[in-house]
Amino acid sequence: VTKRIYKGETIFVIFNTANHAIFVDDVALALGDNQRLEVLMASHDDIRFMSSTGDLRGVIPERGVYLLKVSDDQSDAESLSGMARDPNPLGGRSANRSVAERPHELSMQMGIDLETPVTESFEVSGVVSPAGETVQLIYDGNLSLPQAVDVDANGRWSASVPIENLGRQTRSIQAYAPNLQLMTAPRVFETAVEVPALAGGVTDETGDARGPTGNYIIPQHAVSEQQRDIQGVTFEQSGDILELSFIMASLTDTWIPFNGFDNLALSIFFSDGSQQGVSFLPELDAELPEAQTWQVAHVGSGWASYTYRAAAATPHRKGERIGYSPTISVNKSARRITIRYDKTKMGIADWSGMKVYVSTWDMNGEGEYVHIQPSPADWFFGGAPEGSPKILDDAELIIAQ
Repeated sequence: VTKRIYKGETIFVIFNTANHAIFVDDVALALGDNQRLEVLMASHDDIRFMSSTGDLRGVIPERGVYLLKVSDDQSDAESLSGMARDPNPLGGRSANRSVAERPHELSMQMGIDLETPVTESFEVSGVVSPAGETVQLIYDGNLSLPQAVDVDANGRWSASVPIENLGRQTRSIQAYAPNLQLMTAPRVFETAVEVPALAGGVTDETGDARGPTGNYIIPQHAVSEQQRDIQGVTFEQSGDILELSFIMASLTDTWIPFNGFDNLALSIFFSDGSQQGVSFLPELDAELPEAQTWQVAHVGSGWASYTYRAAAATPHRKGERIGYSPTISVNKSARRITIRYDKTKMGIADWSGMKVYVSTWDMNGEGEYVHIQPSPADWFFGGAPEGSPKILDDAELIIAQ
């Protein structure tokens, strides 16, 4: 929430940058007794996030943006920055006093030691008043993935919190009563899961990083080696987390890359087996093998880690950015690159059965795939005409036992 004052008028800009709905509670806007908020702009129709005291409380949708102006109750809409505005552009609704004051209660108790990492599922419980109201568990502030909770006739509720996500994580949990617009304070805990539910991998021939024709030539500059030659790919998966590890024939960090490796760009495509998505690989002048389709992709290089969807993608342009950067770690002595993915941040429903296709190439300083041309050069690939597939080596695997 940002407050701006311009030419005597007060404007509040409310912006949820997350890829999921969030709940905000009791953010004081300090409105006067005779003041209200006019909706100047709203990205979503539902603007029920104000209490009768003028405090900000309620749900802000995914990527929600709202522009609100403070006005006296008696005043009509004035122009803002020279532009005439409708005081209630969303069908006469006011953002003020749209949520009743809370005469109700919601509580949550946790039966664990919050100072010790949690390794197995545990119970949480509480009371909601009035009885019969819906209660949900919210993890990490993400209202888009609530966990349903059973509530008895007396308003008592309990639920099991699953501990499944691979590795160590710091998480938060809250109880939420959506109809009452009540949420408990976040309780933070750490989890530790060492044994994956699924694990496996594939090996790849060393020395085969020569493109689909077998005639590709790598860039000829002094530190261009076999960084793009895959020797193997392994995976470990549990809960929301998938870790992919790539063993490369060579791993260097000559140019001090942020992610710990250089002279390599990994392009990774995830396919859930449905017919949705596309088969072409954006900007790589190639397609998935066997006319498969992908829905989500990740690009990882020494200076980048970003994800995008097949939606809005074309053969010459990557698709809709997700706004999520998977974590990359490197073990240089083992020539291993490990990437950690969280499916809840990628819009993926289930890792089990997911097909993964990875290809290698390189990117230039502008973040573009390096060009290929018939003759090799210091900073270009050679051995094929321009427009040939930008794939030096590749591998496929399925997330299954």
